[in-house]
Amino acid sequence: MRSALAHSGMLRIDHVMGLFRQFWVPDGFPGSAGAYVRYPAEDLLGILALESRRHGAVIVGEDLGTVPHEVPAILAAWGILSSRVMYFERSDEDGFHPAASYSPRALVTATNHDHPPLTGFFSGRDLEIRSEIGLIRSTEELEALRAERERSRAALLHRLIVEGLLLDVDAGCVEKVCAAAHAFLTRTPCPLIGISLDDLAGETDPVNLPGVGPDRYPSWSRKMHRDVQEILADP
Repeated sequence: MRSALAHSGMLRIDHVMGLFRQFWVPDGFPGSAGAYVRYPAEDLLGILALESRRHGAVIVGEDLGTVPHEVPAILAAWGILSSRVMYFERSDEDGFHPAASYSPRALVTATNHDHPPLTGFFSGRDLEIRSEIGLIRSTEELEALRAERERSRAALLHRLIVEGLLLDVDAGCVEKVCAAAHAFLTRTPCPLIGISLDDLAGETDPVNLPGVGPDRYPSWSRKMHRDVQEILADP
């Protein structure tokens, strides 16, 4: 913790549930033979609080996925911010949630490292990659996922238009849609916003495909098509 905070004003803890419990599977056994192993959460949270105060740093916990209902309140009590990802802030009935409905105690991002960049989301490039490497096993499955993605795209465009951040005539321009999506993040009450370099660079391929080995996809080693200086110089 001290080393990590020595040069930063914020630390994001991926899978913050690891402070509370982890699911262990004995070597050579199926997942059904596994069990949750509890960790000394109060002690670990206390260390986080102590070191963050010493360094004047903010702590963010990635509390997405399977999280017991009491955990967000515990994190808030310790002053740890939650995580909100625009892709996930939606419901089947109402579509993408309004910006004003987001938590005032969270770091908000459009996407994250386990999902495609915005440009890739709109082009469906991630679906093509998953099909190419065998994660999508049939044409029927691919077409069903493409149809679902089209519904998601339409729902996101609708939210951006309703918020007054995008014109109907610009809905087909990926650059303007991405700009509108980031403007949407600024409208939320979240105190911190995270913007991906991949989104600024217009990358389409995901930086990571969870659970896929390097022989099938170069997770965490895919090079960007633009360098940092070029991105910074682009208005």
